[in-house]
Amino acid sequence: MLNSEQLAKVEKLSGGFKRNVDQVKSIIDELILRNGSFFKKLIQTFANSPYDIRMAGEMARDIIYNKIPETMDLISSASVTEMYALLTSENICATFIEAIPTVIAHYDSKSYVIRSIYPFHQVTNPNTKDFFWITHAYDRTFTMSSLLIDFDGTIYDYFNGYIDAVDYRIRMNVIPDKFLKGNYRKIFHYFNLFGAISHVTKCCHHPATFNSVANNMSVLAKVDGYVLWNKIKWMLTQPSRFESMEAFLSCDGAQYLGLPGLFDMKEFLKVCQTEFHEHPMLGINYLCALINTKKDVRKVHQRLNLSSYERNLAIFIVEYKKLTQSNDDLEYYQALCADSFADNQEICREYVLELLKYHNKVDLFRKLLQDVNACTEATTSILLEIYTGLGSNSPIGRCVESEKFGIFCGNHCSCGPAGCFCDNGCFCSPSGCACTKEA
Repeated sequence: MLNSEQLAKVEKLSGGFKRNVDQVKSIIDELILRNGSFFKKLIQTFANSPYDIRMAGEMARDIIYNKIPETMDLISSASVTEMYALLTSENICATFIEAIPTVIAHYDSKSYVIRSIYPFHQVTNPNTKDFFWITHAYDRTFTMSSLLIDFDGTIYDYFNGYIDAVDYRIRMNVIPDKFLKGNYRKIFHYFNLFGAISHVTKCCHHPATFNSVANNMSVLAKVDGYVLWNKIKWMLTQPSRFESMEAFLSCDGAQYLGLPGLFDMKEFLKVCQTEFHEHPMLGINYLCALINTKKDVRKVHQRLNLSSYERNLAIFIVEYKKLTQSNDDLEYYQALCADSFADNQEICREYVLELLKYHNKVDLFRKLLQDVNACTEATTSILLEIYTGLGSNSPIGRCVESEKFGIFCGNHCSCGPAGCFCDNGCFCSPSGCACTKEA
């Protein structure tokens, strides 16, 4: 929140708040056209009222970059109760969320979320409207995120964010060190924003902001593993995954995820470029490109509290990724589906499909996905016939020779030649898990 002194400094610049850029209005007109008559009615309802409605965040940034926004981020100068009354008076179905404060306009299967610049119980006042607009922009932390655009095409630029957006520079509205200290959410916000811009064009770090982010990375050591993994997993499933993670790892982020000190960024880039739009890759698949051994998986699991499915899938991919890198034999993967390395054969098949995604083997993935009988038809005899020559050093060979088909034991542990990797994160004997649940 801006204090009175900071607000006074900003208000002195009031003559420079507004910008008009030629292509902005044409992008907005196309946006309204694409979203149909209901969206047009929604915008017109605000235009005919005493309240403003503006676009913010990623939505405003896309318009600056001459791109039709794919996500909506709408802000209004009406309070929640005023918005609700305004929309219902025009027979627009609406609900509100008191805690945020937000109103949601509904139409068929579509819904539009509009956030108020006021706290829920705040009564609007024309004399304080500018204060709340400036405060809202300030609270968005990064200058280019603080840009606001109305539907007439006017850009409201309180913190010189337009120049930063044009120069592709990530800068903060605030003194970075004071704001980032202990604030892991804003650290991730920085990497996600940097990745989103870098994915489109070359983005540059603002030295003071980047150095502050790097100097405050140690706060991640105090973040719960489950929370940290959710942040990383979201980052890994975005189109800008490589750019965001590259910046994150350049700030020594690997140590806070339990990752090994050495990893192959070329391998990571290759995996990040895989294309499976209908069947998106899981976040753990991408992370496996930075993991080399099952021991590395153990360390990552101990830090990030992976689910059992994610942990076992990671062990499977790390175990097989080099062996299968140049293998395009469909029968091999069918046979692998019959190898009982998981609780049931359907999960085995899922793991094999994820392995094919990892290698970007699109044709093999489609064939195996259509082969619903892969788990049952590829029998033990097929395994023996095809892979006896691989010897005991291969994963399949070890399984065949020991007559123990798979790398998972009856204790739901991930087993291998080193022993049993159980749910307690310990290595026990191959014959079973010697740990207690309390251990």
